[in-house]
Amino acid sequence: MVPWGPGPRSALDSIPSRKEVSLSMTKTLYVGIDVASRSNTAQGVDPTGQALGKPWPFPNTLPGAQALEARLATMLQQGAYDHVMIGLEATAFYDWHLADYLAASGLSPECPLRLALPESRR
Repeated sequence: MVPWGPGPRSALDSIPSRKEVSLSMTKTLYVGIDVASRSNTAQGVDPTGQALGKPWPFPNTLPGAQALEARLATMLQQGAYDHVMIGLEATAFYDWHLADYLAASGLSPECPLRLALPESRR
């Protein structure tokens, strides 16, 4: 028989880790992207879940990816965000070029980038 029940074994077990504390102190910009063959649609959301403006379309091309990168850089600066987390809807192979571009973009060094990929692509 275990001398303790479910939950923390001591008061120290309920103290958040250093990683949990640092993540809770950051200000993250969340961006969801609906991917299609010719046009994508992005939507920014703040840490409270509030939409940042209306969703905006951009072409699924290199100039479209560059325009998205520029818009995200502006949003990061204006909102004083520490990080950006991007979720991409993986539709066939239409998201590959955009995902590769964003992973290599200038947003990554200062703002860690997270791409939500389906298990079949991992």
